[in-house]
Amino acid sequence: MNPRVKYLKALASSDAKLSEKFLNLDSVENERTRDGISAGSRSEWSLERALDESTRNRYRDVLPWDKNRVRLQVSDDGSDYINASPITLKALGLRLRRYIASQGPTKSTTPHFWHMIADETKDPAVIVMLTPTHEGHREKCAQYWPDHHNHYADAGFACRVTLQSKEHNKDANCVVRKFKLDECSTENPKEVKKSKTVYHLLFDSWGDFGTPITSHERNLVSMCNLANQLNSTEDSPLVVHCSAGVGRTGTFITIDFLLNCLTHGTLDAEDAQDAQDMGSEPHNEYIVRSAPLLYNGSFPDPQTKDDPIFETVWNLRKQRMSMVQNVFQFIFIYKIIKLALSSE
Repeated sequence: MNPRVKYLKALASSDAKLSEKFLNLDSVENERTRDGISAGSRSEWSLERALDESTRNRYRDVLPWDKNRVRLQVSDDGSDYINASPITLKALGLRLRRYIASQGPTKSTTPHFWHMIADETKDPAVIVMLTPTHEGHREKCAQYWPDHHNHYADAGFACRVTLQSKEHNKDANCVVRKFKLDECSTENPKEVKKSKTVYHLLFDSWGDFGTPITSHERNLVSMCNLANQLNSTEDSPLVVHCSAGVGRTGTFITIDFLLNCLTHGTLDAEDAQDAQDMGSEPHNEYIVRSAPLLYNGSFPDPQTKDDPIFETVWNLRKQRMSMVQNVFQFIFIYKIIKLALSSE
């Protein structure tokens, strides 16, 4: 099938049909989670390590699969756990797209987050933040960045983060901060081992569990473009987080990936096993296995295999639970892709 025909066919689905597709996603994930909890380490969907590290999780019910979590490079007496998942997506003829989907740091996990940025990204690094720090009186994400400069330390790791500039990008309706991250000696904080630039994009007009208001839809597309312009090192993952790191985060990653596919005229997904074959670190790579679960790991509805949007969310959920958290966000992706097509 012609790739563009695939898109147009998927975009013609009614909200009722999209809701049915989303229920399929949730049904499969519920069974994965039950299997992961009941079978423990014997399950492909094990959550044992995440459950053991409860103090490092912002929410007790949003956890990375043990098989696909970021592992911090720590000293022998430290914990390598952070609630973040490496994400890889691939379309035919296009380079591998790398992301890290993370929960919003808490005050206590802020050093772990900067540790991850130092370990897992190249120079320059780009962080996309999709939540305000607070909604009402409830914290959604700690202010983990300094207003001027600050030191952060983890097991076997130390760094200094310094704010270099701050501006508002009108097209993306986001605040862009530029930081210098100096990785320091743990014995001597003044001894800098290596440095990198970190761009931080804050889009704080997107409420939890919801979708951006209509007037901000084009801002979100512009933000995808801006993030990719700044993330100029080809194989450096784009770090994306909201509060839990699944709803708004999964929605943004899906939109960013599909817009890239649209730009390059390729909409067919390749099997994620191709990503593994490219020689990445095994602990930071999604590995495809067949799951002894509902639908045996295949698409629940034959019609969904001709829907690139559904396929992308399906692949995301195999890498991190609850990506694109609710049906409103799922339907919103179709709306944005339709908007992008109509603007061509």
